[in-house]
Amino acid sequence: MTTQASEMDKPINNSRKDLTEFDHNRATLRDKNIFPPLYVNATISLVEALKRGDVRKDNHLMVIERNDWMLALLTKQMIYHHVAQGEMAGEPWMVSL
Repeated sequence: MTTQASEMDKPINNSRKDLTEFDHNRATLRDKNIFPPLYVNATISLVEALKRGDVRKDNHLMVIERNDWMLALLTKQMIYHHVAQGEMAGEPWMVSL
């Protein structure tokens, strides 16, 4: 059985460089973070967060899934921190916005 790649699966032809190559000259690196990363040390269920008022029904969430686990982060926190990291099911994770 063969499958045809959709437009989303096809590599992007870029006249600059292959997109898988990291161009360190374009990076803005500093010795000190301007915004501290959000270190997620503990989590609660979304149902519990709604009950406690930590999350409101109108809050925007950034949801990630890894190894059949899901994690919801408040978008308003991510707008400030830009980076969140922690462990999920014993595996490290990191997201950026």
